[in-house]
Amino acid sequence: MVPHKVMKVQPHLIVVVLLIGTITPVARPQLTSLQTLVATSGLTTIAANSAGVFDLSFEKLLLVGLATAIVLRPRSDVNPSAYCDAYPTYTYDSTYNLCYRSVKTPLLSAPDAEAACSADGPRAQLIRITDDHIYAFVLLQITLNGFKNIYIQGKRSTPTGPFLYNDGTPVTYFRWDAGKPTDDTYIRTDTNTRLMDDSDGSTLRSYICAVY
Repeated sequence: MVPHKVMKVQPHLIVVVLLIGTITPVARPQLTSLQTLVATSGLTTIAANSAGVFDLSFEKLLLVGLATAIVLRPRSDVNPSAYCDAYPTYTYDSTYNLCYRSVKTPLLSAPDAEAACSADGPRAQLIRITDDHIYAFVLLQITLNGFKNIYIQGKRSTPTGPFLYNDGTPVTYFRWDAGKPTDDTYIRTDTNTRLMDDSDGSTLRSYICAVY
C-alpha cells in the first residue's frame, strides 16, 4: 500500500498569506475563506508535527502557532458591530458576530424580501447561511420569532444551475431536506424539518436581513 502523503505547509508561506490577508481589502466571505485556509493549514501542520510526520524546529513551530492565532483573531475592520449603528432597526449579536433584522410580517415573496433588505442600506441583504454556526442562529430566530419558514439568500438562473449569493459567489453550505433541491430558483427553510428547500419565490414568507 502506498503511504498517504501529507502536504507540508511552510511556516513562512503561512505568514506571507496572513500578511496578504491583513493588508488586502477583501469582502467578508473572501476573508472568512482566507482565515479558514490559513488556520486549517496551521493547525494541520502543528498536529502533524506532534504526530511525528514533520520535524519542525521550535522556532518554526512557534511561528506557525503565532500565525494561526493571529489570523483567527477578531478583525475589527470586518466586524458588523462597527457599522451596525448605521442600521438603527438592526440588532448586533456578538455571539454570532451578526448585525441583523428579523421580519415576521409582512410576509413577502423572495424578490420582495431581497428588495426590502436592500432598502435598509447598501450592506443589507437577505441572510446568508454559510456554516453550522449561522444555521444555528437562523434556527434560533425561527423559534424565538415564531416563524413558519423564511427565505434565505441564494438563487440560480437555471433549473440545474448553481445557487449564487448576491455578489455572484457560489453558495457552498447546504442542509437540504430529503429529495431537495428540485428545479426552483430560491432557497427557503422547510416548515417542519427546518432544513433547506428550494422555492419558486412566489409564496409570501418571513425573512431575516443581515449586514455584510
